[in-house]
Amino acid sequence: MEIYCAPMQGVTGWPFRMTHLRHYDGVDRYYMPFISVHQSRAMKGGEKRDMDPAHNVPGRMVPQLLPGRAEDSLAYMEMLADAGYDEVSLNFGCPARTVTTKHKGAGILAEPSVLDAYLEHLFTGMTDRLSNMKVTVKTRVGMDDRGQIDELIRIYNRYPVAQVQVHARLGKDAYDGTPDLDAFRRFYEGITHPLCYNGDIRSSEDLRNLQEAFPELKAVMIGRGMIADPMLAEKLKAHPQGGGTPDEARMPESGNQVKAHPQGGGAPEHTENVSGTCGEKERLIRFHDDLCDAWYADYGNEYPTICRMMEIWDYLERSFPGSARLVRKIRKARKLDVYMDLARQILAMDYCPST
Repeated sequence: MEIYCAPMQGVTGWPFRMTHLRHYDGVDRYYMPFISVHQSRAMKGGEKRDMDPAHNVPGRMVPQLLPGRAEDSLAYMEMLADAGYDEVSLNFGCPARTVTTKHKGAGILAEPSVLDAYLEHLFTGMTDRLSNMKVTVKTRVGMDDRGQIDELIRIYNRYPVAQVQVHARLGKDAYDGTPDLDAFRRFYEGITHPLCYNGDIRSSEDLRNLQEAFPELKAVMIGRGMIADPMLAEKLKAHPQGGGTPDEARMPESGNQVKAHPQGGGAPEHTENVSGTCGEKERLIRFHDDLCDAWYADYGNEYPTICRMMEIWDYLERSFPGSARLVRKIRKARKLDVYMDLARQILAMDYCPST
């Protein structure tokens, strides 16, 4: 079973991906937050930094596009191919209203004929420069209802898609409610391409139940669950049938430690996954500190770094029962020393991640 890290805007940028890869095992591929396709065919500064090959590991980190016009998407794909990437993910799943009201992301699913025309234009327009580029799609089971599932399946099956990654919710539901496994089963039984499941995998038990229901499934994508428990993918690989966490986790006796006011000036060099042993909580603390340092290296400014760490605490909070008051204070922090003091107080509390 392959495990992917889902793309999450504002959360899984290159500092997160590179830091997570250094501290934890288990993730086969990290999908990048989407790059918006524009007729100007120009990337924003943050998008350029995020897809920069110097900030990624070839074959392990995959860029994602939020499609606009097919001809513009092809231009972006050529830029990515020139940068050395051999896979691109097309985002037909983003549920944000600022996206769907423009008929992008999950919004395009309400118009299957438009989706079909886009994919036909894209695949027929791929030049020799894109001959080695794999195209994966991230989709939902529909935008407003499930009535068009069969048509969506037929459309995806018409094209040489490398993999279909299905978030088992409607676009209008965003991340509310529970995943629709009946709708996912229709994809499971109808899609002729390799299939990946996405939606609320937070424990070994969740994965075991999914494997029992869909025994031929080869890949899963995890987002919020991996932010709440950065070791989750490693646990799932170590205990594919569920039932606990490793007694010892690999981590050095003395790893990279963040300064209370990090003075980073660039991307940290990628090193092999650190080795050694220490407890799971101590490992999380070192990951947290290294991540804060990496975000500061990207921004070179305190408040944007705190904002990125606030996004992490939106999910990590659930692993520290009773931390809500301190997390609320973190959201008001404007200086790194204030943030670090609050984070230390939370990290001193009982750590109760899913297993």
